[in-house]
Amino acid sequence: MNIPMTGTLINGPSGENTLKLEDRLGNGAFGVVFKAKDVNTGTIFAVKFPQTQFFGGQKELVAFLNEATTAGKVMHPNVVNILYVETRNVSLSPYMVMEFITGGTLQDKLTYYQTNNTFPDLDILGQWSLELVSGMQAINTQFLHRDIKPDNILLNGDHLKISDFGLSKIVDALTRSPGHTFKGGQALYYMAPEAWMYEKIQFK
Repeated sequence: MNIPMTGTLINGPSGENTLKLEDRLGNGAFGVVFKAKDVNTGTIFAVKFPQTQFFGGQKELVAFLNEATTAGKVMHPNVVNILYVETRNVSLSPYMVMEFITGGTLQDKLTYYQTNNTFPDLDILGQWSLELVSGMQAINTQFLHRDIKPDNILLNGDHLKISDFGLSKIVDALTRSPGHTFKGGQALYYMAPEAWMYEKIQFK
């Protein structure tokens, strides 16, 4: 399976060969993300491909497909919405088409505050807290995110959107396996206590 390069036309929400890949936006733990434009409408999207060419494994591909199928079921204003998933092209890596969020990450914003020795407004902090709770509540109807951190929270204006579900675990699987433990490379500073101890997932 190949990951196309900048300028390649791929299928998207509005039909076959309607999305043109533009800038490469960066890499995550399990994927590489491109900016893409719909050639008919001019709408901008983000397109994520799995990193199997680097991490070379079925494990990463399964994690990516898990993200695509589970996250695609969650439509919420505080979650990055997945609008299209392509898995049928055997010569092309599978990919997902998502909303394009322009405001950077919460980590970028926190770094800005730290660098300039300033603090966010208390009203904004209260709003962000409520939005994170609301977004996580929607996500938890389908799966546990397991990798919540400022780098995986995007800013759409002054509003937060949770992204990057590559480490997620499906809720149904958890309820069937009461002894299930945390696995995989979560962000050390944001891991739950159960994850540090490789204990049973505490999910209610």
